[in-house]
Amino acid sequence: MGLPLDAVAAVLAPLCADPGLRGLCVTEVDPDHAPGPEDVARLVDVLTAALG
Repeated sequence: MGLPLDAVAAVLAPLCADPGLRGLCVTEVDPDHAPGPEDVARLVDVLTAALG
C-alpha cells in the first residue's frame, strides 16, 4: 500500500514550502488500487495544495 493520505498531506506541505525543493516525483497512482473511489481526487487536491 503506501502512506495514508493524511500523512502524505502533513509531510508534503512543509516540504513543498521549503525554498530548497527542486522536484517532486509521484511514481504511480493506480485508481484500481485506491482504498476508495474518492482517494485519487483527494490525492490531486493534496498535491495541488502542497505545490501551491
